[in-house]
Amino acid sequence: MSENWATVDDVKQYFQSLSFEEGQFINKERVEKMLSFAKGYMESGLRVSYQLPISDPDDIQTLARLQAKFVAGEIDQILYDAGKFTDNAKPRNLKEEAENELSALVSREKALKSGVLCRVGYDTASGSGCALKPYFKRGKKF
Repeated sequence: MSENWATVDDVKQYFQSLSFEEGQFINKERVEKMLSFAKGYMESGLRVSYQLPISDPDDIQTLARLQAKFVAGEIDQILYDAGKFTDNAKPRNLKEEAENELSALVSREKALKSGVLCRVGYDTASGSGCALKPYFKRGKKF
């Protein structure tokens, strides 16, 4: 899998008292694995509407924010389930917020600048039964 959009430091910004150091319950290695999983999860949704990899710097920044938020939400849940409360013990819905934002990108309620925006359709003429068709808006491909 390619490099993550977000970094461990991006995730760390969601926590005031966690350092993700070696030997801690949530450490840097675990966060890196969670970031890789989150990127794969996000790409599985994005590939329905966009040509991957995404290359626009603004889009990468948007995806990095979503990836970090998703992982921070996962960490919140892990800590809650383990009874290891932090300064972020108040309920946060970071993972749900990230999933809603990702869903808006996939469904094209919001759009990334890069990638080929397309829809997946059924096409009996192609032989495979599947067809990717670009979306057009007011006569312009976007």
